[in-house]
Amino acid sequence: MAFITFIALFYVLARRKMRYIDELAGGVLEISKGNLDFRVPQKSQDELGSLAGNINHMAAELKLKIEEERRAERTKNELITNFSHDLRTPLTSILGYLTLIKDRKFETDEQFSDCVNIVYNKSEKLGGVIEDLFEYTKLANKGVKLILKRFP
Repeated sequence: MAFITFIALFYVLARRKMRYIDELAGGVLEISKGNLDFRVPQKSQDELGSLAGNINHMAAELKLKIEEERRAERTKNELITNFSHDLRTPLTSILGYLTLIKDRKFETDEQFSDCVNIVYNKSEKLGGVIEDLFEYTKLANKGVKLILKRFP
């Protein structure tokens, strides 16, 4: 009789734990589908309860990391858009003035000299924007190495 009672009690307790494990597995499946707001219930303080807490913590951390990635991507896209504009503006002027020079659309040597100076200045500005882009790329890729030196 004691053996039958033991088996019945074991079955009831094991079945309860198995249902909880199934519930945890279902929660992990829901999170894996992208529902990072889903939380599994933490029903106990044992190993399964600890597992539930860790699953919830993992989902929360994953959600934060994805949000950070999205913010970084938006910032990068804005930066690229701004740099594109900053590159296009002087380039458009350079092409316009070079067209004037190529087609000899100036009346005096002074106008020619002015066109050449404007092209030169716009080219300098364009070079500065490109240098800024390279500097940003180095910083973004951790390509910058700091050298610590003592000042006298």
